[in-house]
Amino acid sequence: YPVEPVDGYSTRPVPPDQYAHEWTLTATPQSKRSNEEFLVALQIQREGDTDNATFEAIPAQGGLAAQCKTPQQTTLTCFRQRGQTGLLRVAGLESDGTVSSVTTDAQGTIDRAILIGGTYLKLQGRDLFRAGQSGNYSLVRNPEGTLVNASVAEASSIQVLGGQARQVPAGDSQFALEGGLDLGKILKVSRNGLDWQGYRLPMGEEIRSYWWTSFDVAKMDRCRLSLDLPAGTAFTATLDNRPLTFAEGDDRSTNLWLTKGRHLLLLSGPAQLPGVKLETENLSFSPATMLARDFRPGSGSLISEAEKPSAEGDVKGKVVEKIGASGGVAHTTWDTLGQWAEWTFEVPREGDYQLLVRGASEYDDILRELTVDAGTGSAVSCMAQMQNTGGFCRVTDDWRYFLVSDKQGRPMSFHLTAGKHRLRMEQMGGSMNVDLFAWQPVK
Repeated sequence: YPVEPVDGYSTRPVPPDQYAHEWTLTATPQSKRSNEEFLVALQIQREGDTDNATFEAIPAQGGLAAQCKTPQQTTLTCFRQRGQTGLLRVAGLESDGTVSSVTTDAQGTIDRAILIGGTYLKLQGRDLFRAGQSGNYSLVRNPEGTLVNASVAEASSIQVLGGQARQVPAGDSQFALEGGLDLGKILKVSRNGLDWQGYRLPMGEEIRSYWWTSFDVAKMDRCRLSLDLPAGTAFTATLDNRPLTFAEGDDRSTNLWLTKGRHLLLLSGPAQLPGVKLETENLSFSPATMLARDFRPGSGSLISEAEKPSAEGDVKGKVVEKIGASGGVAHTTWDTLGQWAEWTFEVPREGDYQLLVRGASEYDDILRELTVDAGTGSAVSCMAQMQNTGGFCRVTDDWRYFLVSDKQGRPMSFHLTAGKHRLRMEQMGGSMNVDLFAWQPVK
């Protein structure tokens, strides 16, 4: 490989055992001779493809021909043999070119056609191409129309599929057989309060759309982005140059954590601009009470060490030695919006409890969503705002306890049954080291 393969658009090298190696095909004539002409037909299968093609050599006038057939398509191709002149004819395909090929679907509709080095191509007596001069011509049909490519030495006229003649310039050119595709033009669309710009370009057998918009967020908030797309449509999206992952199935949506300011959203896919809906939750955070430096949880409190989470998301924190931590180490590196972790704890007696978080930070606004037993019918959540404690415990003991409050500013009470429970914490803003959680019985 002239360039070491990397993983997608990243710079991570692909391990050699995962390389997709090139293949070499060797053909050996049945008897020794000075030269041999042969036509090679290949089926390229991508991961997930299950239909195997059948191949058949077809007798042709002036060339070598083969037919490749799958349940969905049939391709007939003919190459002129060396020294042959006149017309190429094979199974209803006729041209005066060097190479001719046509692909039809199961109903006989033309999906693709190509003529190299000729002026006309016919299938079963029907003109596919008829040009004023020899050149290279091709067409590809997709759900939105038919794209035609032409490559000629001088400006020429061309008829495609028996339609009206049109002029093509010298060199390489491309046009849509049907109007309304607006290829390459900057388009402007306004939907659901978002002003989009975009353009559409051909890519292989499809028309690919590229759309972008910018929008402002008044305050840090959690948002839901939904795409209205036909089932099975592959669309990609990035927000501020970060790829987005959407839920599979009918609900093509994702949750986003957006900071205050302007954001850039880009979409691309083989379709028109989908329906896009951006909904903000307008979250409000309740300030947690930072307790005195010498505060300690009351007797009977249940302690969960933060460095021992039972589950974490894709972005994981780090367990690092910290000055003053209860076990010498703490759960750190809470730097990513949407980062989450869960802790399982055992409640010996049913009752009401207050939640204390022992944390340390240099940030003024630490925003966290705290949920007990997320995903169950008894789930309880609160949005907590914590403060700067003076540091991250690198050189001094900066730990402080925060008492979680309700929306009225009163200590929040959680009613917990006896048995196992889960506490989930999600990052909504600001980095903070976490030493432990304490469940303090309400007296």
